[in-house]
Amino acid sequence: MPCMAEYGYKVRGLRAYEIAQKEFGAYRTYNEPPDEREKTLARHDFDCQERADLMDKLDAAMQRTAGKWMLENEAMLLERHELLEQAMDRAKQVIDGSVTYQTIDKRQ
Repeated sequence: MPCMAEYGYKVRGLRAYEIAQKEFGAYRTYNEPPDEREKTLARHDFDCQERADLMDKLDAAMQRTAGKWMLENEAMLLERHELLEQAMDRAKQVIDGSVTYQTIDKRQ
């Protein structure tokens, strides 16, 4: 937000797209290039994201969220992994001809 303010934009959070939508509209005609003001906004937004190291911070946040989810869902993930292993073993048996697709369920 402070970086964008340096460029004269009043932005709250990661909402530069709202400025673009208000200033330039949501749609262009097919293949219409952005005008200079829109290009300038995009350059300033990119510069501010780079200066704030936004991508690394987003990656770290996503990893934390994914890690938390994985811990909370560990039992379900392990169960699904086991089912996948069983399915792969069955598929290998069908492929190598030791059982047929039609008879594999009858053995279980």
